Amino acid sequence: MSAHLRLEFDAASWRPDHVEVIASDGIARNAIDVSARNLPLPFADDAFSTIECGDVLRYVPEALAFMQELHRIASADATASFILPDVSSDDAYSPAFLTRPYTPMSFIYFSQPAYRRADYNYRGDWLIEEAIYIVRRERYAGVPVESVKAILEHERNQALCFLINLRAVKPIRRPTDPLPRIDPKIVLA
Repeated sequence: MSAHLRLEFDAASWRPDHVEVIASDGIARNAIDVSARNLPLPFADDAFSTIECGDVLRYVPEALAFMQELHRIASADATASFILPDVSSDDAYSPAFLTRPYTPMSFIYFSQPAYRRADYNYRGDWLIEEAIYIVRRERYAGVPVESVKAILEHERNQALCFLINLRAVKPIRRPTDPLPRIDPKIVLA
């Protein structure tokens, strides 16, 4: 299976009670409302081996429901990529009334091991394969990676964005499995 799904936020259609994404699966482009908690995406189970999400997730009001639904339509071992502004960036809060900020660590909550102490009825499971911070070449060329990571932790507006690559785990893991560790990479742009 090599089906590919691309999701993009549709800013032109936004209303407080309606968040639309444009889904392109190589066959059709669909506008899909992702505001509802039980949002069924109009795709079959296990339909996609690759999912790309532009700056989408921070606009989705029910992120767990959305990620569970992406897990449903992803085949076993499917990859999902997300690109988002980092929580330390002013871009992550614009427009402030609409968005939720994320960090690479936020994506741990889309894995089953995050629910060892409480069950929120989330049944998706994504393994974090890679997290990458994109930073300005002119600012960080020649700066050691550990120094860049320290700067990113303590200063605002240093990362242009981050990219995170996930893999669908099917069947889902037990909540008692170990929590993943994340060591983000740094890429100059």
